[in-house]
Amino acid sequence: MSSNEKLNPNGSSHKESTHSRTAGDKSPVEMLPDAARSPAPERGRTITVYQKRDALAVLQVTAAMAIPSDVTVTEQAEEALVESAEALYHDFHAADPIDSILATLMCGISSMTMDAISRGRRCQTLEQRDMELKSATRGALVIAELTKAYDGRRARDKQTVNVGQVNVEAGGQAVVGNVTSASTGEDPTPPKS
Repeated sequence: MSSNEKLNPNGSSHKESTHSRTAGDKSPVEMLPDAARSPAPERGRTITVYQKRDALAVLQVTAAMAIPSDVTVTEQAEEALVESAEALYHDFHAADPIDSILATLMCGISSMTMDAISRGRRCQTLEQRDMELKSATRGALVIAELTKAYDGRRARDKQTVNVGQVNVEAGGQAVVGNVTSASTGEDPTPPKS
């Protein structure tokens, strides 16, 4: 071990610097004015949420929103786009956590699907265009499936049966709906000829 090497507490060697610092032993970073050393102030944005679960969903939806790199937008236009993505999520009116997850996925996948379509339109080669359009098609199919699931969840609360005029004579019974046999799952009434 040389005279300039010392051992760290973990046993590894550490070389001391043999040159002296200038300007009162301050590093170049320490000599910068405070404003130059501090990170740039970040632009803040207020997110509107109606339920606590919406905070993460809105953040994810706005993060999934993509502005193509070849499109230049002003700060005001970018803010409007972010507000639009947020409004799209809120338009789903998520009633519970599962609705919130489905709405978040639909918004995010929709944004990514449209981004793939946009990239496909700008592709220079047929191979790239084909890949982007396949991605967009898969995204569209996923959105369709998610929409069915979301609508199915909404429809279960609104099941109604509309019955026209029904006449039941004295001592009779009326049955509304399909009648199936418990043992075979078939309709016990014979078909009318």
